[in-house]
Amino acid sequence: MKSQLLGSLRTACMVVAVGMAGAWLAPLVARAAATHAGSATLSYAGTLRQNGAPLTTPQTLIFIFKKNDAVFCQSPDVVVSPDSSGQFVAAIPLSNCPSSLFDGAEVKIDVAVGGDVAIAAQPITPVPSAKFAEQFGFPDCPVGYAREPAITSYVVCRLGADEVVRVGTKHSAFWIDRYEASVWDQPDGSGKIYGPSDPYPLPQNGQLTDFPRAYAVSKVGVLPSVSITWFQADVACRASGKRLPSNAEWAYAASGTHDFGDTAGEGNTCRNLGGLGLTGGGSACTSVWGAQDMIGNVAEWIAEWYAAPPMSKDGLPVVSDPWGTGYNGDLTTNVASFAGAVADWTQGLPAGVLRGGGYAEGTGGGVFSMNLSVAPNNSYPNAGFRCVIPR
Repeated sequence: MKSQLLGSLRTACMVVAVGMAGAWLAPLVARAAATHAGSATLSYAGTLRQNGAPLTTPQTLIFIFKKNDAVFCQSPDVVVSPDSSGQFVAAIPLSNCPSSLFDGAEVKIDVAVGGDVAIAAQPITPVPSAKFAEQFGFPDCPVGYAREPAITSYVVCRLGADEVVRVGTKHSAFWIDRYEASVWDQPDGSGKIYGPSDPYPLPQNGQLTDFPRAYAVSKVGVLPSVSITWFQADVACRASGKRLPSNAEWAYAASGTHDFGDTAGEGNTCRNLGGLGLTGGGSACTSVWGAQDMIGNVAEWIAEWYAAPPMSKDGLPVVSDPWGTGYNGDLTTNVASFAGAVADWTQGLPAGVLRGGGYAEGTGGGVFSMNLSVAPNNSYPNAGFRCVIPR
């Protein structure tokens, strides 16, 4: 959709020289300014000069977008009112442009000021995100999310019912779900919640035949989704514009969470041996970044798979087809590990990684807990997940 596409351009910086006898417009910054495609905009800031002097009276601009040297679409008239130095900010409506504007061929732009083309065929060139950050700073929240001002000890960002926290600072920062994810039939966390008693409308092997209709949401006060395969969790995260965390991201986001092995009863702040609990109930089991229940409650899928060192027979790779029904007889090669599959322990399967330990792990759970016994196709009863939004 157009708003999603433009959101991916929020770290683009576009520089355009534009002039009526030397006027200049720079920098041009694209960002998502609407949730509906029909009202999406590009946001521009710049300076207008004529013969070396700033233009301070209202000016009418038209932005003409070209692909392969042909006009692709153009904006409606945009009236700007420069300040005393000629600087202005303009929201450029894209209602006249299809959602494929930034797909495929390079986009170039003509800028007309007062009906006259001030510059022609200027490329719109993205710059590295580091350069963008130097000029415009580091956002507290992802595009579309708003920071919760009442919480000052860490950065909490909300979009409807969905809550994420910022992990890290500057270029290395990313956002992770504040709570263990639950799967819903609406992206805003409304409607039906799916779980073991109401099966996920996602194939266990993750191979979609239609657009996914199940969304991962970090929502307070609900049971996290369990008995979900790695494939289903991956699809649910991506349907929500997120993904499963890497091993390193998960470990860093869990920093500072109390461990079941801590002394003086500190481990009791994280849920172990007490059964599955609602999200938001583990406020004392919180990382330094504000992520709750990364230890206990449910063990959490991460992005990676692992396997034991390969075995060989007569110097040849071991090849088998252990996935079972629904995986089309696909082979694995040189995977020696045994992993818990749908029915039983199966040799030749990689293990999806479960981090943190669940409510049944006892003192074995913690920030360094890693379970390599469950195959990605197994809907393990104590396996849940959370998602990340990368920068």
